[in-house]
Amino acid sequence: MRARSLGAIIFLFAFAPRAGAAEPISWKGSDREAVEAAQAVHKPILLFMSPAWSTWGQRMEHDTFRDPRAAAAVSGHAVPIRLDPDLRPDIATRFLRRGWPITAFLTETGVEISSAESLDADRLVALLDSLAKVYDAKKAAAARPAESAAEPGASAPGNEAQLLTLVEEWHKKEHDRKHGGFGTGTKLLPVESLEFALIEADAAANAEFDRMASKTLDGLLKGAIHDSAGGGFYHAARERDWSGPTRAKLLEDQARMAQTLLAAEQLGGRPEYADAAKSALRYALARLWSEKDGLFRQGQVWPESDPKKPATRPSLLHPFLTGANLETARALLYAHSQSVDPTFLDRARCVVKTVSAQGRLKDGGIAREIQGGRPSGITYLEDQVIFAVTLLDLAEATHRIEPLDEAANFVGTDLALFKDGPLYADVPAARRTPLARDTRYPLAENARIVVLLRRLADLTGVSEHREAADALQSQLVKQASAVAGRPRARATQYGLPIVGSALILAKREPFHITLVGPAGSTEAAKLFEAGHSWPNSTTYLQWLDPKTDRARVERLGYDPDTPEPTAYVCQGLVCLTAARDPDKLRSLRNELTRRRSAIGSAP
Repeated sequence: MRARSLGAIIFLFAFAPRAGAAEPISWKGSDREAVEAAQAVHKPILLFMSPAWSTWGQRMEHDTFRDPRAAAAVSGHAVPIRLDPDLRPDIATRFLRRGWPITAFLTETGVEISSAESLDADRLVALLDSLAKVYDAKKAAAARPAESAAEPGASAPGNEAQLLTLVEEWHKKEHDRKHGGFGTGTKLLPVESLEFALIEADAAANAEFDRMASKTLDGLLKGAIHDSAGGGFYHAARERDWSGPTRAKLLEDQARMAQTLLAAEQLGGRPEYADAAKSALRYALARLWSEKDGLFRQGQVWPESDPKKPATRPSLLHPFLTGANLETARALLYAHSQSVDPTFLDRARCVVKTVSAQGRLKDGGIAREIQGGRPSGITYLEDQVIFAVTLLDLAEATHRIEPLDEAANFVGTDLALFKDGPLYADVPAARRTPLARDTRYPLAENARIVVLLRRLADLTGVSEHREAADALQSQLVKQASAVAGRPRARATQYGLPIVGSALILAKREPFHITLVGPAGSTEAAKLFEAGHSWPNSTTYLQWLDPKTDRARVERLGYDPDTPEPTAYVCQGLVCLTAARDPDKLRSLRNELTRRRSAIGSAP
């Protein structure tokens, strides 16, 4: 029997039936089981999904589902299924609308009829009673998935420029000019939009987006969502001024915010950004790291009923999610490049090594979770992409060729499992389940693959990767344009900022610094350190040894028999200049940026 995670044990104890309460609901634990049961009894499916830290999800668990009338209505009118959104992101993404929890009503084949968020007992009973009366008619009307239906409204953009304009206009419209962030309600950590704003400000010299990013970062750092005393960031804030934080600190939030803050510090020279980033990472190292397992736990959650007592002992969430661990490794490598902290590098190496050794499934790919030193759960596209990207980061940070080779092999084999026609799908066709049976092409991950392939081409010199990136980008623009034309599309907020970032980087190629020099050379090490002064978000960096990479260094025009280390600054596969002095390399970026702006972006 597979060992249960600590988070699952806490979850089960927290929501165990109380004495004298209603007869507990018999929840199904898998979508296959739920669909089979619903088809056997010809009833609709009630899908409930909520992360452990969601206040409204906890209230439904404690109050709504324990109400005798609600429990009876659920058991009598539907086949109930409860799934963990962290372990089934394919289903969560399909049904999530505005926020947690997900309370969705589906036909017996898994087609959505209607959905809601948090429901009290009265509303749930009323909905189930109504659903029971009209289910047959609704089932017939819902024979086609909502995602495939044409939606009236705004026309879709037709090309990259129009799509990029749509992303820009959305951010301008939704930006909270008073408090920063986007929207005027509950504030999530806006890492995707911050990434877009920073790249737009740097690559396109857009002062408006520079101010937008600064306002957002300053607002959330001063707000209660940032735990300046204990370190790290809470997952969300209930108020638009970043106050009223949810009492959960998640590993991935610390990692993504650290990456964003470090990029902002490099672009804007604000040391408080780097301090907050490293504080978030030190929180993760102190509270979430497991020395025994060589991985980070998912996060901590405090009792929501007692928010003013920091001494209250928090619960640990699911132990080891591979994607969150790899994002943290990326953040640690980024921080190491700025502070040369050996602890950051050691922990990042350990995470990559552990995921590579314990997270691989026999039939290919990285599993969603690692339990007891073994892979667990379905494999998802986002975890494959972040694994390959982290390998490239590790190759840059350690100037070793092995992680680069592993990344290239992984992209050609394991990542290829997810290729479905011109785009990459959430899960391989052979692994799709009833509630996630629709082929989904996630915008964010396909955009990251475009950048991944271009970066791989630059670091390996293999032009086929760049050709694949160009073809994928063309298809991505078509898919993103179709989604952007739907007024209700959540992707406008959560996917298109990343697509926009990829389009900017594609139009204005990131700089690529290739250092050539002996591995033990002090002069080469100084050049490498100077290369790290360039912003990581828009610069790739690698170190080639002329003895072991002779063919590649000769393509750069380097004489393998000369002892003098040289840094080649390139864009794409075209090298612009070379530098042998660290100070010159530090100063080159501004000069090349001005030159690039003057001649326009590469086609």
